[in-house]
Amino acid sequence: MTMKVAGMEISVSEAARKSGEDLAALQERVACLESLRAAAAPRERPSYDDARAPADYQALKSILWVDDYPSNNAFDIEKLEREGFRVRKEITTSGGLRAVAEEPFGLVITDLGRNEAGEERPFAGLELIEKLRARGFTAPVLVFAGRRGIEHRDRLLEVGADEVTSSMVDVWKFIERKFGQRSEEDITTSELMHSSL
Repeated sequence: MTMKVAGMEISVSEAARKSGEDLAALQERVACLESLRAAAAPRERPSYDDARAPADYQALKSILWVDDYPSNNAFDIEKLEREGFRVRKEITTSGGLRAVAEEPFGLVITDLGRNEAGEERPFAGLELIEKLRARGFTAPVLVFAGRRGIEHRDRLLEVGADEVTSSMVDVWKFIERKFGQRSEEDITTSELMHSSL
């Protein structure tokens, strides 16, 4: 049995598995949030902030999401679309670069490692960021990856990522902060948990 989410066919068992994984990730994130923040020391890095982004990027409710397994994000993409965002999905670095050349985006979300044309590219997301920044792309870039992303956080920030996280909770906070939709105080745990169901 399948269901359609954000224009993609998802099996019910895959949806249940994804929901379970999201809930487990949320619980793990809540449990270790304080220790992660305490360990994160302030660091110098290039600033790709709002001041350097195109003046109208906040008005661009358009997100490029680069991930070789877009179905992993289907429920969150659907929620973004319900909230008025247009989300373009690409599965390769070259696809992401082509998308940015074709149209403007207010935000890019990328994973870290991807399988592209049968080749494992463990730092595809980093390469994408380097190429975007080299081409003058100044809107925010968020790396949404697992533990490997967190392990390489400093390097990703150095090449131009604005945020690196393994938590969908943090992705939603970042989006809401950058696009000014709601204040952090308005974000409730139940809303965040619902976003991944």
